[in-house]
Amino acid sequence: GIMEDAGGVVGRTFRGPGDVVMLLGRPGGTLGGSEYLKVMHGLVRGVPPVLDLEAERAVQRLVADLAAAGRLRSAHDCSDGGLSVTLAECAFESGGTGFDVTVPAVEESAGMAAALFGEAASQVVVSVREADADALLAQASAAGVPALVLGRTGGGRLRMRIDGEPAVDVALAEAEQRWSSGLSRYFEAPAA
Repeated sequence: GIMEDAGGVVGRTFRGPGDVVMLLGRPGGTLGGSEYLKVMHGLVRGVPPVLDLEAERAVQRLVADLAAAGRLRSAHDCSDGGLSVTLAECAFESGGTGFDVTVPAVEESAGMAAALFGEAASQVVVSVREADADALLAQASAAGVPALVLGRTGGGRLRMRIDGEPAVDVALAEAEQRWSSGLSRYFEAPAA
């Protein structure tokens, strides 16, 4: 469609340091049918995440309302690759804005891999100004959408903890370069 005013568009990349990073939607994910299993282990199997249409509608309606109110600095759906890939994509092309976050552990035998790369439906990572964080949490609660503060934007590193335990700590520039070169190799590979 055509937008009448592109000024209200919310991009996926972090807009600067000091913003609060949140997850909208139920935390957690599964490795069944995930990009992680396919890329890291060459497996295409398992049960993919279940889509709850009511939860999806509530999350999408909330994101649209927050965007219309000018509360969101960025928003990116969690899909391929899970929470860690989504967060990294938010930092890439941001002009050097990394993040420092803590994600909840998930109850799955895959442990760390599931917490970082588990996929779930109806999840969106957003960033907001500190001054808007409490209002966003209240609006999410009123809409029946789980919302969780993950951490903050800033610095030149991608830092993730799982329930407080260090899991990822890498320079943003290095991660972005590896991501870009990996995509180049993917598109240069002959089609099967």
